[in-house]
Amino acid sequence: MKTIKALFNFFAILLVIFILLILLLNSFLSNNLSKRQIFNLVEKYSNTILVDIDEDNFEDTLDIKGVTNVVSHDVTDIHCGGKGFGSATSYYGFYYYGNDEPVVMFNGNISKVDESEFIADGKGFSYREKNIDGTVSDNTYYTEKILTGFYYYEWHF
Repeated sequence: MKTIKALFNFFAILLVIFILLILLLNSFLSNNLSKRQIFNLVEKYSNTILVDIDEDNFEDTLDIKGVTNVVSHDVTDIHCGGKGFGSATSYYGFYYYGNDEPVVMFNGNISKVDESEFIADGKGFSYREKNIDGTVSDNTYYTEKILTGFYYYEWHF
């Protein structure tokens, strides 16, 4: 009986160590700016970003601390990091859309979403992605206006 209890304690300790390692690893993999930091970044550098958009050259935008990537297609998507790994990943950033309206987008491409699927949420809008069979997935998107044409976003997969 003592052997079983000792084994149980051993595996319980291993489980706790494993969970702590996962949490520690996740903190090392997190490199995103907070929502407030992204709002501040846009308010401070919006003119620089607009010049880069007009010139289709994002060198100056990429030099802004906290910007990790820029992708420009339907909208200009400015990545500000992410956290997690695998199917538990979140991405954060902002986009510029000349039509000055919130959209669901990923990597600069606007997703075709019925407006009725955009749900008012706080100061912004949320969207829940659907699976191919029409059921609601666990992938969520949130967007909120920062300045004219500029919108904060976060994707959670």
